[in-house]
Amino acid sequence: MYNFNRKHDILMHKLHLPVVFFLLVLTLPLHAQVEVIEFELVKKTHQVPLTLTSQRTAVVIATDQKNEEWKRVANSIHHQLRFMGIDAILYVHYQDYQASPTVNQSFRNLLAARDIRHLVFAQVNELGAKLAVMALHDQGTIKIDDSSWYAEGATLDEALLQLALDLKKVPIIKSNFLIAEYPETIEDLPLIKGSHFPNYPDHLKRLKLAVTLFSAIAYDSLSSALSPAVRSAIETYNAQIAQQNQQLRRAFDDYPYPHVFVEDATDALLYKKGYQYVLRSLHTSGVTIKQWLDYTTTNNETDYITMVPTPDGRRALKTIPINETVYKFYVEQTVASDVHVGRYYDAEQEFTKALSNFLGHLKNQFE
Repeated sequence: MYNFNRKHDILMHKLHLPVVFFLLVLTLPLHAQVEVIEFELVKKTHQVPLTLTSQRTAVVIATDQKNEEWKRVANSIHHQLRFMGIDAILYVHYQDYQASPTVNQSFRNLLAARDIRHLVFAQVNELGAKLAVMALHDQGTIKIDDSSWYAEGATLDEALLQLALDLKKVPIIKSNFLIAEYPETIEDLPLIKGSHFPNYPDHLKRLKLAVTLFSAIAYDSLSSALSPAVRSAIETYNAQIAQQNQQLRRAFDDYPYPHVFVEDATDALLYKKGYQYVLRSLHTSGVTIKQWLDYTTTNNETDYITMVPTPDGRRALKTIPINETVYKFYVEQTVASDVHVGRYYDAEQEFTKALSNFLGHLKNQFE
């Protein structure tokens, strides 16, 4: 799974928690202004990392919707970082960065493969801009309560100007001289390792479906070392996660087939525990979800049609703009990584509705 000028619920699909390093993988509910919890879990300073202009950097951009605006923001940031000598070699939208544990792991693998040592988070909306530079530790993780450079501004340019001014205050050696002229944006991920099936596996009538719970931040062993602000942010977040898990469990009250609630894990680990099928979800723009799940699309679409199951076994149609942030559930086979997306496209802005759609269509097929 944030405490900005406007408070909204947040939802986290999975949190990888090694002894020291924390990976934050978050999703956001309907109508929520995009909020970056990473801002709340670090110590905010004006101290720029001494290796910022000699090592590679990646940039995560948070805008309220993932549309063409975020690419314009990426261009603006890249132009100014390049002038400062900061080698930002890839850019990703925050909604994609935190779309699911599987997606975030792919990004972390990419960060490690390209030897990226710094992560810049930029949040831009009508309230202004927030910018942070964070050090990446082992496996692309961010350390909770780490000291990070941070600034706010009425505009993105103001926050970037503060970064440039703080860079001049420290004896940094510039060695990034071959910086690309334009930003490289990352959007297309090979999410499906197996095959895409527009159905529901019949085996779910007798085999247990592993339903992954949303994960709270386990921090008891480190709580005495955390600052009060960070500890408060974690406790608030964990309370929200508990509420979300209650909603998730209630959604399965009338699900008649075998299932079990589990902590999210890799396919290999779930298979080792005896689960052949796992229910997963994505939370990002509809156009990205269709791309990642290998749906057929056309360039002239402005809206996608969501099929909503009705009590009489029929379907109602709902149109949702392609750039709207939505949830989409799917079933993954753990041994072969085949993905069953369901017979109908059923994404919704609220996770409870998207889950209800997916389970409703599944039950209609099996009955």
